[in-house]
Amino acid sequence: MDLDDHSDRVQRVTRFWNARYIVVILLGIAAVVGYATYQYRNGNFVLENSRRVNQIINSARLTFKIDKLSRRALVAYQNAVLTQNEDDLKQASNYLLGAIGFVNSAYLYEYTELRTVIGHIEKIQRLMQEANLSPTADELTALQESIASIDRVTAQYEQRVYSAFTKEYSKLQTDEYRQSVWLQTLLVALVVALVVFGVIALFMRAERVQHNKRIEAEYASKAKSAFLANMSHEIRTPMNGIVGMIELLQKTTRLTDDQQRMVDVIRDSSFFLMGIINDILDASKIEAGKLEIERTTFPLLEAIEKTAESMATEAKKNNVRLLIYVDPEIPDCVASDPLRLRQILLNLLSNAIKFTKPDPGTERISFVELWVDCDALGQFMRFRVRDNGIGMTQETIAQLFRPFQQAEDSTTRRFGGTGLGLVITRKLVDLMNGQIEVESEPDKGTSFTVKLPLQIAECTEQLPDIAGTKLIIKLDSSVYHERISKFYTTRGANVMLPQTEHDLLEAAAAADDDTVVYLALETLTENLLMIDKIAERNPNCNVIVLDPTREHPKGWLRKQLYISYRFPWHLSDTLRGIALMTGREKDAGLLNTEPATGQQPDDQKQPAQPILIVEDNPLNMSVLKQQLELLGHDYDTATNGSEGFEKWQKTHFGTILTDCQMPVMDGLEMTRKIREAEARTDRPKTTIIAITAGALKEEADRCYDAGMSDYLTKPIQTKELKEVLQKWVGDQSLTKGPSST
Repeated sequence: MDLDDHSDRVQRVTRFWNARYIVVILLGIAAVVGYATYQYRNGNFVLENSRRVNQIINSARLTFKIDKLSRRALVAYQNAVLTQNEDDLKQASNYLLGAIGFVNSAYLYEYTELRTVIGHIEKIQRLMQEANLSPTADELTALQESIASIDRVTAQYEQRVYSAFTKEYSKLQTDEYRQSVWLQTLLVALVVALVVFGVIALFMRAERVQHNKRIEAEYASKAKSAFLANMSHEIRTPMNGIVGMIELLQKTTRLTDDQQRMVDVIRDSSFFLMGIINDILDASKIEAGKLEIERTTFPLLEAIEKTAESMATEAKKNNVRLLIYVDPEIPDCVASDPLRLRQILLNLLSNAIKFTKPDPGTERISFVELWVDCDALGQFMRFRVRDNGIGMTQETIAQLFRPFQQAEDSTTRRFGGTGLGLVITRKLVDLMNGQIEVESEPDKGTSFTVKLPLQIAECTEQLPDIAGTKLIIKLDSSVYHERISKFYTTRGANVMLPQTEHDLLEAAAAADDDTVVYLALETLTENLLMIDKIAERNPNCNVIVLDPTREHPKGWLRKQLYISYRFPWHLSDTLRGIALMTGREKDAGLLNTEPATGQQPDDQKQPAQPILIVEDNPLNMSVLKQQLELLGHDYDTATNGSEGFEKWQKTHFGTILTDCQMPVMDGLEMTRKIREAEARTDRPKTTIIAITAGALKEEADRCYDAGMSDYLTKPIQTKELKEVLQKWVGDQSLTKGPSST
């Protein structure tokens, strides 16, 4: 069922449930109206009966109180006479007044004979007042007779009230009343049932609507993913021809300076376009919830340095100093997603470099600094990328993490970009359960701080041990002294910071084999002059130099002289250099570039059999053929999977480079047929490498599930092709799964 059919079905279901809902509402209204009519007709009857019963019950209670108060008055009077106490006499009078008050109560039932009791109570009051505390025998007798009269009247009243109560109660036992109660109960139950049914129907409809919306969203997400995958494939296919041909042109043709510059512009523009495509794909995968965060153990310092190193050329081209510092308290290895961490840092560093580039003619030193440390509780890793670039206002910061947003239109015109980088960064940080914060002021720079959960892991390989070494560090700025000396001191080195050149040379003159002079001066010339002065004082002194120009490769330049990079600082490389120069680590590869006996250099390794290219696009076929010729490989070609499978059956190809989407038979089906044939005939497994324009993870998973050995995404550079061929030439009997990529 396609999306249009599903939409029609959703509309039909919605109309059906709307009709049900309307019927329930109408039934509910009818039930409520009927119930209201019944209540109006019978309400007065029930109300009147209830009022009478309530009045009867209250009257019975009042007669009891009248009788009781009268007797208490007599008892109190008798006590007053015996004790000659005026207070008891007053108490007796108060009891009589209370009894009169109950007789006059509005709650008494309709019978009026009870009010004759007032005459008897008043007679008692008069006798008590006349006799005071000295009553005669006749007066006491009169008092007793009056109390007896009160008892007789209240008893008669209670009897009539009981008769009235029995009569009213019998009305409640009639068939008519029971039927009215049954009808009332039925109507109430019906209303409740309709309400419950309506609520259930409403919730069912809401759930159905939500379910349909989810289905529509899934269809839309699949359609969008398919569209993006197809667009990526269609764009990458011609881009592979452009990038491949440009690279071949540079490698095989002598170009003038102007021609070389134009070719570089074309190449840079091509990769810039590919970067935009990758950003759009990443953003769509995050939005669709298909981007997975892995958790693997990796050396943190190495990952940070490699990330910074990948931006070193860009920083140098823009005349920006790229600095990194990793707090020594940071663990050597952590468990996280190194690929996504690198993507986050690359986005932040790239933005910082782009917006920190100094204007032509200015003397201001522009810098971008990556500072890595832990929080005070050791729960988070903090990555702070700080620059002294153009900065931002608070209004701009509020729009930073919105798709396709930059500071303002002038920013896009001046610096370019899609505005997706920070959106992707924010979402990746959220997926990794982290936080990102921004601080900035216009014309003063910006600071991004990313906090990610810290999970320490065991390292399989340790950083070089420099414990016990002596370092004589001379930097061009004292600003770095404290942090750099702390890093090496924490690693076990004894650090000395000479203040003057004389102090430095004196220390170098006395240096032994465990001592290394560490130079990081402003220019390469200053470093070289200082090296000569040190050599004059102590020819055997070990010196490590941080080259600010990056013109020399890292490693040994000559005996007692090791080169590393300054911008950015490669702390792990300096540790390795110190360990090598002091004899704490041995690595012949740094001193001897010749291969070991019997070992063939990588660039001379050749597959025993020719390579089969299976590609339907003539331009991509031409690029692959010329790349293989440049690498010195023999090859044969096929234009689809069916032709490729036939050629594989006839000729034993050690390696196959195949596209995935082709007419007649695609590369996935060809791979499955080859693997089935290998299993039947016990033929050694052929290395099958996918060369596809699909950049989504699902495409790679399909390749590995089909039995392919490796996976390359177009556009493919000669260096990448060389590396993957060298990787599989050594052992063509193994295949690799997705987990090892």
